[in-house]
Amino acid sequence: MKNWIRRALATHVVIALAAVYLVTSAPRAKADAAGCIEATSAAAGANHNLVVDAWFWIWTWGANEAGQLGDGTTTPRNVPTMLTTISDVAQVSAGTGHSLALKRDGTVWAWGENSDGQLGTGTTTDSLTPVQVPGLSGVTAIAAGSNHSMALKAAGIVVAWGDNSFGQLGDKTTNDSLSPTMVLSLDPSIRIAAGGRHSLALKTDFTVRAWGSNDFGQLGDGTYVDSTSPVQVFGLSDIREIGAGSRHSLARRDLGSVWAWGDNSQGQLGTRGPDRSPVAMPTTFAGPVDDSVNWLYRIDLNVIDRINGVAGGGSHSAGLSTKGRVWTWGGNSSGQLGYGATSASSMPTKLTGAWRAISLGEAHTLVIGTDVNRPGNPGGSKA
Repeated sequence: MKNWIRRALATHVVIALAAVYLVTSAPRAKADAAGCIEATSAAAGANHNLVVDAWFWIWTWGANEAGQLGDGTTTPRNVPTMLTTISDVAQVSAGTGHSLALKRDGTVWAWGENSDGQLGTGTTTDSLTPVQVPGLSGVTAIAAGSNHSMALKAAGIVVAWGDNSFGQLGDKTTNDSLSPTMVLSLDPSIRIAAGGRHSLALKTDFTVRAWGSNDFGQLGDGTYVDSTSPVQVFGLSDIREIGAGSRHSLARRDLGSVWAWGDNSQGQLGTRGPDRSPVAMPTTFAGPVDDSVNWLYRIDLNVIDRINGVAGGGSHSAGLSTKGRVWTWGGNSSGQLGYGATSASSMPTKLTGAWRAISLGEAHTLVIGTDVNRPGNPGGSKA
């Protein structure tokens, strides 16, 4: 990555970790007088970022060599810029060089790199502005992997498109798809997650399926063999949330315990010990524990709190608790763990502040919080 891009991203990581709203250099439409975006959701890509504001507009910044910012140019930006070519957006997701948006009408839009068909437009032509993915409607969730894309339809059907070199589209082939194709042998699902080259789905029975690359055991089936169709993640039940990093996966059980598997080279599985070997089956932090006790909240014995959401990045992980606390662990070469150092840590560290959402990129982290952390409003309490 070019040094100036790294500096720009690092600046916004610090801002995002220290402030409720992502701070712009000057006030804009839909930003307040302090130049702050009232963000409702965020997505961190490899080197670019997307944010949806309270008025359902998208703001983007970061690298833009393939048009992944969607502003009609390939010019990188180090401050958020509002897109005027798409509106009424409910959710965003970001891959390596492409971006996805789910509008409130259930349609999916995409822009940026399209070398593997990850935009789903039937071509391999990049797009500098948002284009609608043909044939998709009734979508409730989206997820962008490195070079593939996923969507969850209202009926629980999962579709995928783009790069399929390792079977991450789940169609029992390794052929790329330029348009959405249904994941085969998968029962109705309620959650999806896209990793670097693998995919996850949470079924209606609260078990997890995975497919695609498995070189670090990220499919969780006890092997290191790739799969072009969904396989059951070993031993997991009663799961409520899932997350995927580049080469590792995470899940949160109903009572709040967090499970992780796959690449552990930077401690991203949170196992605390010195062993950094990959893990091909789900493991809890600190090893097997009673599921009624969540190791993460035991760090702070004065807080009875449980993890509500999980997220995976390039080589780091994060958890968001029901009381708005964020914990980070794993790789930290760019300060993506947010605790003021650059050393990797397999022990989850709690960030200061109160937060509402998290999203992890390749080597940076975005968080959305409350007015209690907002610049100029240290005593606020807006949720």
